[in-house]
Amino acid sequence: MSQISFSAFTNFSSAIPWGLWVVLYTFFVGISVSSFLLVAFWNFKNDPALKKITRLGIIISIAALCGGLLSIVIDLGHMERAFSLFVSFNPASPLAYMGWTYQIYLGLLAVTLFFVLKGKIPTSILVVTSLLALAVIAIESLLFFLPPGKHWHSFIFLARFIATSFFAGYSFLVSAVAMLYPKERKAEIIEKLSKGLLAVAFLTLVVSIIEMVRFAEFNAILLILNLAVIAILIKSNAIIAPFAGILGLISVFASKYNSIISSQAVSPFPGFEEAFPDPRLAFSYFPTSFEVIVSFSLCALVLAIVLLLYKIFPLTREE
Repeated sequence: MSQISFSAFTNFSSAIPWGLWVVLYTFFVGISVSSFLLVAFWNFKNDPALKKITRLGIIISIAALCGGLLSIVIDLGHMERAFSLFVSFNPASPLAYMGWTYQIYLGLLAVTLFFVLKGKIPTSILVVTSLLALAVIAIESLLFFLPPGKHWHSFIFLARFIATSFFAGYSFLVSAVAMLYPKERKAEIIEKLSKGLLAVAFLTLVVSIIEMVRFAEFNAILLILNLAVIAILIKSNAIIAPFAGILGLISVFASKYNSIISSQAVSPFPGFEEAFPDPRLAFSYFPTSFEVIVSFSLCALVLAIVLLLYKIFPLTREE
C-alpha cells in the first residue's frame, strides 16, 4: 500500500478533525512527561524511597511516549511519510520542530535509562532531559491553547491540561508499583505516591471547577470521578490506593476526551448546521468500532512495553 490512511474508518468530519486518537496522544504524552519529571524531581531531592522507582518511571515515560507518537501518526495518516520530517526539515513547519523534539526526548530517555542501569544518573543528563520534557508538554499544550477554538483559547485550559498530565503520571506510577513490586517493598513507596496523587487530584478538581464555572459547562461525571479518587486516597493504604490510580487514569482520559471533543462539537452560531447543510460538516462525534479497537490496542502495546522493559533491565537502583 503506497498510501496508509485510516480516515475512511473514522467519524471525523470537517467540523471535528480531531477524535479519539488525538485524545489518546495527549493522554500518553502527558503521562510520559509527568512520569519523568516526577522521578527527576525525586532524584534532585534525593528522596530515598521514591528514588527506588527511577527505572520504573523512565520505562513508563518511554512506553507512554511510544504509544502517544504512534497514536498521532495513525491519526495523521500516511505513516509511510513520517521519515520525511527528518530527511527534509522545513524550518517554517511547527510539525518539523515537534517531530525532532519528540525524537530527541525519546533518545534522552533511553540514555537516562542506560545510566540508571549503571547505578547513577549524571545531573547534567537529568537537567537536559527535564528541559526537553518541559518542551514537549509546552508544545503539546500550546497546540490547543493558541488556536482560537472555544475554551481552548484560555489560560485555565492550559492549567488543567498540565494538572491532568501530572494526575495521570502519578496514577500510572501508583498502579504500576502496586502490580510490579513485592508486598514488602511497595508499602512505603505507595504511601508517598498516594500523598502526591491526592495533592494533584485536589488541584485538578479546583482547576476543573473553575473551568466549568468560567464556561458554564457543568460535567457531573468528571467531578464524581475526581471526588471518588480523593475519597479513596483520604482513606488510603497500600491495598486500596491502586484502585485510586486506575480510577485516576480513567478520570484524566475522560477529562481530556471531554475537553478536546466538546470544543469542536459546537457550531459557530445557532442554526449554522441548518443554514449550511453538508454531510462532511457535522458537529457530533462518536468513535467508530475501528477507532476503539485501535485505541485499546495502543493501550495494550504501552502496557506490554512497560512489562517488557521492566523484565529486560533487572539491574537497577531499586534493588
